[in-house]
Amino acid sequence: MPFIGGAELALKEITDRLGDFEFDLITARLNNLLPESEKINNVNVYRVGRGWRLDKFSLLFNGLNLALKLHLAKKYDMVFALMASYGGLTAARFKNKFNEVPFLVNIQEGRDFYHTSIWKLMIFKKIIRLADFITVISKYLEDVIMRNGVMREKISIIPNGVDINKFSSNPNYGEILKLKDKLGIRPDDKVIISVSRLVYKNGLDNLITAMKLLNENYKLLLIGDGEKMEELKELTDKLRISEKVIFLGAIDNKDLVQFFAISNVFVRPSRSEGLGTAFLEAMAAQIPVIATPVGGIIDFVKSAETGIFCAVDNPKSVAEKIKLLAEDKQLSEQIVKNAFKMVKEKYDWNKIAEGYREVFNRFMI
Repeated sequence: MPFIGGAELALKEITDRLGDFEFDLITARLNNLLPESEKINNVNVYRVGRGWRLDKFSLLFNGLNLALKLHLAKKYDMVFALMASYGGLTAARFKNKFNEVPFLVNIQEGRDFYHTSIWKLMIFKKIIRLADFITVISKYLEDVIMRNGVMREKISIIPNGVDINKFSSNPNYGEILKLKDKLGIRPDDKVIISVSRLVYKNGLDNLITAMKLLNENYKLLLIGDGEKMEELKELTDKLRISEKVIFLGAIDNKDLVQFFAISNVFVRPSRSEGLGTAFLEAMAAQIPVIATPVGGIIDFVKSAETGIFCAVDNPKSVAEKIKLLAEDKQLSEQIVKNAFKMVKEKYDWNKIAEGYREVFNRFMI
């Protein structure tokens, strides 16, 4: 599906498990091939705009008008905004008109809003100050919200999660062999995987540079799309490691299991991170992870226990940690065991959805 990231996947996982609630989702259309409206399970999807990248601006006007019209017909019990974005600002404007309707916001953005544009900071502050309650996906984001003047009692930490059953399943052996053959993965190759949007914050330039420092039998699978795609391909060519780096583009989340199954280590050397759902998915797939100690990652990666930390913006450190996990079988197995246990106990979507149910019920009119 287009325009799907961690936050969007989280919304689907949550709404799928709250079948006794009905949701109206107002979003930007962004692509004219997408229908203007459709029903997906218990979610009525309304897309506003002409189907191009500037549709996010139309949310502020057309999206608000649609929300007002629907409210007059349905009388909403609450408004829930996914992230402090243009959609969140639209929800805040709705709150200005109907103050009696509870306004809840979910914050997932990994960047610190003190280091962003004045315009984005203004939007962020307006949204969180109008909100009746805020859910955040990590302790790091709770701290960001509190530094912007929100009291702790108005915040709840509910992390994103992972579908344990899906990611811990074992793909067909024959399909795995076929996939390895298709990708040119040899029996003695060590496969590094990263599932990431190809954007600056995810530090994939450092991961690619690290591949230059590793032997020829190390291969990198890059799953994802984004604005840095061409730049990263140019870097790969410049370093003359095109045969070691495989760009796979965007892949449906349900198909990730087979790619995890052929991989030895998951790496994303992020510069910032709200939480990092892909790390949790790799843990559920029982692959050791390498991360940077930034943002919400420190909530679940404990060094040499549930993962390994590398330094930020340090390709040499990335390469050293990859080599360590790929070659130290005992350490790798211990990390995998601890991480899988933690994910099952704390990050199962079924448990997390119940956390949202409790919050929603508390604020229903």
